[in-house]
Amino acid sequence: MSSRGTVPRFAPMQLLDAAAWINSATRDPNSCVEQPHRRRKRGTLESVVEWRKVPFFTQKGPRMSVIPADRPRIMLIGTGHWSNPGLDMIAPEFDDMLSPHRQRELAGCIEQLAAFAPTMVALEAWAEHADQLQDEYQRYRAGAFTLTANERHQLGLRLAAARGHERIHGIDWHDREREIGWDRAIEFARAHHQLDLIAALGIDDEAITRTKVEENARIRRMRVSEMILDANSPASLTQSHKVHADLELIGEGENYIGADVILRWYERNMKIFVNLSRIIASPEDRVVVIIGAGHVPLLTHFIETSGRYLLETPATWLR
Repeated sequence: MSSRGTVPRFAPMQLLDAAAWINSATRDPNSCVEQPHRRRKRGTLESVVEWRKVPFFTQKGPRMSVIPADRPRIMLIGTGHWSNPGLDMIAPEFDDMLSPHRQRELAGCIEQLAAFAPTMVALEAWAEHADQLQDEYQRYRAGAFTLTANERHQLGLRLAAARGHERIHGIDWHDREREIGWDRAIEFARAHHQLDLIAALGIDDEAITRTKVEENARIRRMRVSEMILDANSPASLTQSHKVHADLELIGEGENYIGADVILRWYERNMKIFVNLSRIIASPEDRVVVIIGAGHVPLLTHFIETSGRYLLETPATWLR
């Protein structure tokens, strides 16, 4: 408490963000941000700023230092990999998504998701392979490309086409120089009696097979909308994140093999979030992201803590 009253407390990042905004607004004569009225004592952080309506986006791109009142909306739709590529640690086998009854269910999902009125659709496809993705999408719109069972095609391309989008967006990122290293961490846990840290993945081949059989049977009883809602339920997302939280503890002494693996997993998801942020061009944008369900907990964290977007849930739109 000072003689002038209570000084507001801010988190360090809030101070840095505010300082960046003030510096850019007062130094840049071409800034679209209106100049604040300031009164500041030398040598202190105290200032009085009259906050006015501040545009978040400019013709030159997003101003990342100001949080807007009207924010872009993002809907994360986590799914399994429907074409069964075997890429995940825990990978159930999906039945044929091209079968007539699955196609009818998918048509209903597309209709319901289209009611969200997305302005763009982003996929778990490499951002640097944008040309290939655009070629597939444009040929599909022209009736010259046959969709596979992959969720990128069945949800992503179909939803974008239903909304008449001119483009589809890839936002995935991979480190070309090194793999994440899941297998190495799991093998270390098995060899060093840290089985409790991989219990959710299955301690041995028999347990893994039993879990897959049970999960496969459960999935086949669900409609497509139910599969999506199940994958994005709070319970499923919490369990998915716990798997990674357990894996990061694998190692001993100066060996942090589990933490190193999860560090690379965080890096991939953080750069996916950055790629997602780079395609958003307006506070009116409404983005649907189709991505493996394992990515959703971290992307949710990055989206919510950024304060720049409003997060939608598929449960609001699917039934």
